[in-house]
Amino acid sequence: MHRIVLGLLLVLVLLGAFMGWQAWSAYRSAQAANTAIADFRAQLLDRDVRGAEKALARAQDETASARSSLGGPLWSGVATLPAVGDDVDAARRLTAIADDVAQGALPAVMTALSYVDLRDVGLRNGQVEIDPLREASGQLTRASVLLAAADSDASVISTDGLSGPLRSRVEDTQDLLGRTSRLARTASLAGRLLPDMLGGDGGRNYLLLAQNTAEQRSLGGIPGAIALLRARDGRVELVRQRTAVDIGTFQRPVLPLSKAEEALYGTGLGRYPANVTDSPDFPRAAELITEMWQRREGGRIDGVVSVDPWALQLLLRAVGPVQTDAGRLTGRNATQKLLVDVYREVSDPLAQDAVFAQAAQQAFEKVRQFAGDPRELTSALVEAVDTRRVMVWSAKRREQSILEDTRLGQTLRDPTPDSPRIGVYLHDRIGSKTSSYQRVKITTEPESCGTTTSARTRIELRSAVPRGAELPPSVTGIVGRSRPGDLRIQVVVYAPPGWSITGVRASDGRRDLITYKHDGLQAGTRDFTLSPGQTKDLTVTMGGQSLSSEFGIRYTPGTKPANVRVEGSGCT
Repeated sequence: MHRIVLGLLLVLVLLGAFMGWQAWSAYRSAQAANTAIADFRAQLLDRDVRGAEKALARAQDETASARSSLGGPLWSGVATLPAVGDDVDAARRLTAIADDVAQGALPAVMTALSYVDLRDVGLRNGQVEIDPLREASGQLTRASVLLAAADSDASVISTDGLSGPLRSRVEDTQDLLGRTSRLARTASLAGRLLPDMLGGDGGRNYLLLAQNTAEQRSLGGIPGAIALLRARDGRVELVRQRTAVDIGTFQRPVLPLSKAEEALYGTGLGRYPANVTDSPDFPRAAELITEMWQRREGGRIDGVVSVDPWALQLLLRAVGPVQTDAGRLTGRNATQKLLVDVYREVSDPLAQDAVFAQAAQQAFEKVRQFAGDPRELTSALVEAVDTRRVMVWSAKRREQSILEDTRLGQTLRDPTPDSPRIGVYLHDRIGSKTSSYQRVKITTEPESCGTTTSARTRIELRSAVPRGAELPPSVTGIVGRSRPGDLRIQVVVYAPPGWSITGVRASDGRRDLITYKHDGLQAGTRDFTLSPGQTKDLTVTMGGQSLSSEFGIRYTPGTKPANVRVEGSGCT
């Protein structure tokens, strides 16, 4: 009997030693793989193809070794044990994900970059090299798909109960894969869209809307300047510029408006170029401004691109400053100069429009002639898109179907039903230029985490207009509708698909909210007037079919990111 017990103990000791050796081997392989992947990235960027190939081979060997060390039925059984099971399971998943990326996504990235030199993708002498992008498109898409799958696999690893070092490792991996997956998706979209959209299949005409967010609209601000761009063979040129005043008004809407559009935003949505951004649906705004331009200016428009002063500031941060009648615009002061200072220094509204037009033209030319590191420009563009400062619409159905599934598209409805979004949009009601003084906080609280059938969204509005400030008439707007310095804001809240608005509470005691069905979504609207320094809030309760509690919030971005705070529910 003693011999049996001793024999069992010996087997357990040997088994423990063997598994300990496997765990240590997996750890060393994982560390070596991290070093090899870092080398692979650096050598790819330096165009050292042979060095990158060797680094990739090392990474693949090490990730395969780590995966093998923690594979098999023994580790699978340990992963089910209490106390240590969660750590083992998380480690096994991490090694499998790393191996999948090394064996699949990284070779696709390398093949794609054999066609495309990152230093050549940017603008050179005002032209983008589009043929390499076209050749790399398939591999960029493959890399994007594989990295998205790895990101999805990593995101479901729970960090609850993991040991400190392993929890940090999992969280770092989740963050890295999330950022890498988004970047790969952006690169994939560029490969699929840019060759044709930049005129590789013939000339293209685009409208560039420079939104003035000092006068707020649901999508950002009024189109302060409108330019016609022409793209051919990767070269983009500015043909001519106009303002909303130049295009003029229309007696009737240029396209039929729905009853909800008229009720929420008035017929001005389809009659005034400055009001097309009232609707939070960018494709609709693009269709309307396209029709207006074609009626008054002629020609065929193939798409619309919208940017705002914060996007301009981000771009100038990458490409350098420009000199305008508003002074020197830089990557630090452009929004202040264009949205605040110009109204103090230039009293004539037409002259203010001219400043915006000049700033848009100078910035466009600066970007077009940029000869620096394209990665800086790409980074600025990605940040501008992520903060809802750049939007794109194409008149080509295939291209638009791709854009609609991205942040560039800014459609009204959710592109994916399992990612519910609540819409919170604001716009100025008195033609003022006071949005720079507006502060907004949006908080959403689902009834329960995981899935939920109801939620509350609270919108807090605060006026940062200094008490006693003497603002010029071009800033205060239509005084007859309010006192000088007041903010008068329309708030429009959209419920997610399959939900309806069930309750309203406001700090002023009013419980009224006018509701409409807009493109199948229930929307409620109310106006608020805030005197300098005043704060008001609105809470909207909504509910319906069971949805994920991880709500996304689509909202009017404000003049700069710091002016709008969006807080989640705390669900993880």
